[in-house]
Amino acid sequence: MEAPPPGAARALADLRRARRQNRMGERSWGELAYRVYVTALVTLLVGSSVVGWIGDESVAPSAVETFRAEAPAWIGIAVAVAVLLAVRTGARGGPLAIEAAELHLVLMAPVDRGAVLRRSATRSIVTSLGWGTVVGALAGDLAAQRLPEPDLAWAGAGALAGATTGGLVVGSALLLAGRRVPPLPATVLALVLVGWAIADTADVVPASPTALVGRMVVWPLSFAPVALVATGVAILLAVTGRALLRNLSIEQARRRSTLVGQLRFAVTQQDLRTVLLLRRQLADERSRPRPWVRTPSGALARRFPVLVRDLQSLARWPVVRIVRVLLLGAAVGLALRGAASGTTALVLVAGVAAFVAALDAIEPMTQDLDHPTRLGSYPVAEGVILLRHLAAPTALMALAGLVALAVAYLVDPHVQVLQLGAMVWLPASLAAVLGATVSVNTEEGTSSQSDDLIPPEVAGPRILLRLVIPPAIAVVGSVPVVVAHRAELRGDDPLAAAVPAVAAVLLLLALVAGWLRYRGELRDSIAAASGGART
Repeated sequence: MEAPPPGAARALADLRRARRQNRMGERSWGELAYRVYVTALVTLLVGSSVVGWIGDESVAPSAVETFRAEAPAWIGIAVAVAVLLAVRTGARGGPLAIEAAELHLVLMAPVDRGAVLRRSATRSIVTSLGWGTVVGALAGDLAAQRLPEPDLAWAGAGALAGATTGGLVVGSALLLAGRRVPPLPATVLALVLVGWAIADTADVVPASPTALVGRMVVWPLSFAPVALVATGVAILLAVTGRALLRNLSIEQARRRSTLVGQLRFAVTQQDLRTVLLLRRQLADERSRPRPWVRTPSGALARRFPVLVRDLQSLARWPVVRIVRVLLLGAAVGLALRGAASGTTALVLVAGVAAFVAALDAIEPMTQDLDHPTRLGSYPVAEGVILLRHLAAPTALMALAGLVALAVAYLVDPHVQVLQLGAMVWLPASLAAVLGATVSVNTEEGTSSQSDDLIPPEVAGPRILLRLVIPPAIAVVGSVPVVVAHRAELRGDDPLAAAVPAVAAVLLLLALVAGWLRYRGELRDSIAAASGGART
């Protein structure tokens, strides 16, 4: 590339300054920084208040020693998986999402491409470090509820570990994007790192590199300065990746910029279906041309057309989607095992992980929802078709639930784990599927004309409820685990206490299924009563 003409850098700086003034108006960078600071502070305060409200009991001294010895390796698995995701993103031109104006005009101009991209890279690094710090501090505050040593020590160690993880993630992605490393070798190398971390938990191999971040987390119990090596590597990756961005592929950047722009718009419109499709395009997920297994045909297909259609869709899943659902199932097992040990907040983690996995499982249903006219043309009620669509996703989530149960049993090989897991296995699977189903059925239960009857003050809470209720349904499926643990603390039989909780969960799920079944009729009735027409 030829050297840029004199004054190009100054011209670019003036152009950006003028554009920033037009976009921000009278707002200064100090005002924006203050808003970011307030947002982060409120997030920490709310999260800390929720953690304190849960108020889990302290663990026994023997459990503290077990945590100190085994936690670094398990945390290393989570860090390795995060690096794997970052590597896949970087190999496809991420993590930057460059604005269209800079992509089509500035990067094609005779200016230093590195100077153009470094600003976006710096913003991405700061964002990743900030979120890592906040999440790590909240996790540390959660650990402080059950472990000895001051809360501030755990929050500080968690914040540093979170920031280090954020640096590793964004640095890996920037480095691979700048070096244009092909996806296959990058993914293989990251998988080796994940395998090393998994083998470390079984003491098959020496400590994995990502376990250094875990050793940083347990600093309040055992200070190990060697963990700072991970922080140094994160800084090195971020700095090196930022410096090498001048080699970024313009074609990949253009594709990613377009998809991310559409993704942001879909998020603002709360169009979860479009968000899922765009995310798959970003990850370059493509259905297999040939199914993994042959699906039923003939009389069975005529007898159960919806089920066979769903199985045909699931049989063409790409490998990456299968691995993602299995990993999420393993995360559910680990989180529920932690919840059964007394860390109640992990039920939220388990529910959200199951909800995300179920969003992939209900793909066949969402394909029907993409064609509402055709869905309404069938000689069967729309709600009946939706209920028939639940069978295949529930079976798939039940398989993921078996993975969760196996992981929980490997962590704690006790017969009670299997017994309690067998009780919540199917209810939790169905809860995740129903939560995901509610989330993609975003059409209002009334017609657009009836929106005039709703006060503007109600619009905000209604939108918030639409965002919170679907994952909350998935979380409810795991609540019997917490009920069983609380009964055990009282000296009661945990399995006997979980039975009414499971029954309550099934009753709630039946109500949700009933809403799905009669939702269309209810919508038509309200539209007719308000004088509107169904659209």
